[in-house]
Amino acid sequence: MKRSRSALVALGLVVVTGLGSGVLGGCSGGDPEPRIAPSSPMSGSASRPPAASGGRGPVDTVTAWVAARNEALNGRGVAAVERLSSADCKTCDGLIRPIEQVYDSGGSFRTDGWRVIKAKAKVQNASRVRVDAGVVMSAGTTLPSQGASPNRYGAERHIVVFKLTRVGDSWLVSFLGFLS
Repeated sequence: MKRSRSALVALGLVVVTGLGSGVLGGCSGGDPEPRIAPSSPMSGSASRPPAASGGRGPVDTVTAWVAARNEALNGRGVAAVERLSSADCKTCDGLIRPIEQVYDSGGSFRTDGWRVIKAKAKVQNASRVRVDAGVVMSAGTTLPSQGASPNRYGAERHIVVFKLTRVGDSWLVSFLGFLS
């Protein structure tokens, strides 16, 4: 049974709100815009995720991961997005390997990729942080291999959960999943 995009977003919002992440949203015609409610001011170092030595905190790491994946979609290789992913991130691999396969087959992508609209970090402990992000996935076309017929797709909006692990002086994406 197919569910409408609005129903999926509503379900995702119920799940996220039920988890206490503070994600709120609503629909007012057209595609829903993922929104994350403003957080209350944090106090003390236990509430705020520490930045890495280069000054990149968890939310900045998520934004950098998305930008690096977009660069990979534009044919600039996957090395940058791999550097921002932990070695055991299977969900990262599931979003990176298909890009390599398309380019290895002579194919390409024509898209602006993903854009993080809003993101909020929730500290789990000193070495683990969850970032809930409203993400817009741009419309585009994938040419799966040289000579293949192009696959066209429309824009989508999703709430994406990124889990990050601190490794040395860096935050790395160790999981990502779609709530809507």
